Amino acid sequence: MLNSRPRNFRSYRLVQVSFTLILSLLVISISAASHPPSSMEVDYAGEDNTLTVSITHRVGNPSNHYVEKISVLKNGTTVLEENYDEQQDSSGGEYVFELSAQNGDRIEVQADCSRFGSISQPAEVKGVPVSEPIILQAWLTKETEVQEVKEKTPGSAAGLAIALLDRKNNRLEFSITYKGLSDRPTMAHFHRGKKGEEGPPVRTIFGEPEIDEATGAPPEGNNGFVSGVWKEDGTQPLTEEMVEALLSGEVYVNVHTELNPAGEIRGQLVELD
Repeated sequence: MLNSRPRNFRSYRLVQVSFTLILSLLVISISAASHPPSSMEVDYAGEDNTLTVSITHRVGNPSNHYVEKISVLKNGTTVLEENYDEQQDSSGGEYVFELSAQNGDRIEVQADCSRFGSISQPAEVKGVPVSEPIILQAWLTKETEVQEVKEKTPGSAAGLAIALLDRKNNRLEFSITYKGLSDRPTMAHFHRGKKGEEGPPVRTIFGEPEIDEATGAPPEGNNGFVSGVWKEDGTQPLTEEMVEALLSGEVYVNVHTELNPAGEIRGQLVELD
């Protein structure tokens, strides 16, 4: 009777130790079977805007234990996120993404295991080719107008347009100066049309039709200067087709006045050598 309690206590301790040992072995077994990727290599090729991610994640069955998600951050913001339901093979895989980035951008890639843990790897973008802008120019004169201007048009009416085309991003920065017009201009546009031909307006510089990206009202008087940007994502976008027209000399600048509503000075944009 006096020894029953110690025996019960010893039995309880033995069960407790056995349970702890089994639990520890179970945890070790699960940890061994569930693990995050062991390594990752990140390479960005600026020539073709591709990000290659090579992941080492050795598993027994790539359909049950795999890289489940890859997230790509650029300068701290998530720009890509892909989910998977299996791994390429039992050792890991290589993943290729299309990603636009500039020199100096910081990329971070994170890979999540379907069972346990994740791995991340940063990379700095270097070696992206920087293209030189294409310079275009147009001399604006009354003589180049297709519709003859009125006799009262001053002989001094003239202008100059200079534009820088970023071919990679389809972005045109332009500056236009004019002088000696018959009055303050009412409108100005880029038109699509060959030399000596009339064409429709494709981008408002100022005036009608009004767009958010257009320059405000021109300066008072018959002399002035305006500038702006014609972009790929604007209301009147600088599309790939329009860029080709620019480079082919099929876009002109036209400045309109009350005296010459069809245009007082015009010039064809041409690429400078």
